Amino acid sequence: MVKLEPTGNFLMPTDVKTGDTVTLTDEGRNLTAQETPFGRAVFQIGVKAGDEDKVWTMNKTTQRRLIEAWGDETSGWVDKKVKIEVLKQNVRGEIRSVIYGFPVVGKGK
Repeated sequence: MVKLEPTGNFLMPTDVKTGDTVTLTDEGRNLTAQETPFGRAVFQIGVKAGDEDKVWTMNKTTQRRLIEAWGDETSGWVDKKVKIEVLKQNVRGEIRSVIYGFPVVGKGK
């Protein structure tokens, strides 16, 4: 078993609000279930939220949307913008705020 130390400055629902836009700053990384405190594999990606650099543990719904817009090679996602929606959702029996993202596409994107 791998013991993890808290690392990174994670993007939390309290850091953003519906309508905000974040910019993807790197191509991200897949972490195995053994590398996370969640007991499941996750995808994390760097973002710029306001003036702060954060790490976003992106949910699969958002991943699917970004793949549809920009393809499955995340190196092509760098510098792309994602519009945020924060929703209340049942997560393992507890109502929590969850960050969803929508690709910003259009002129010059």
